[in-house]
Amino acid sequence: MHYRALNFHPHLHAVMPAATLNKQSRHWCKKEGKYLFSHRALATVFRAIFLRRCVEAGLTLPPRYPDRWVVDCRHVGSGETALIYLGR
Repeated sequence: MHYRALNFHPHLHAVMPAATLNKQSRHWCKKEGKYLFSHRALATVFRAIFLRRCVEAGLTLPPRYPDRWVVDCRHVGSGETALIYLGR
């Protein structure tokens, strides 16, 4: 969400398929239902990998940042509308 006040508010938009690649069979496996895994698990894993990669890249992280990150996961069907929105 954006407000008129231009406060520092870094955020990331990402589109992820509800599917995965089977490494052994090399087949694309679709998820039954809306989500591949829990949005809480996504937030925890993404945060850890993102921060680790920042450190590996030599970036200086602020001394304090939130313990938990806000994650807003939405099922968007085929994703076409979401990609159009994010691509503008």
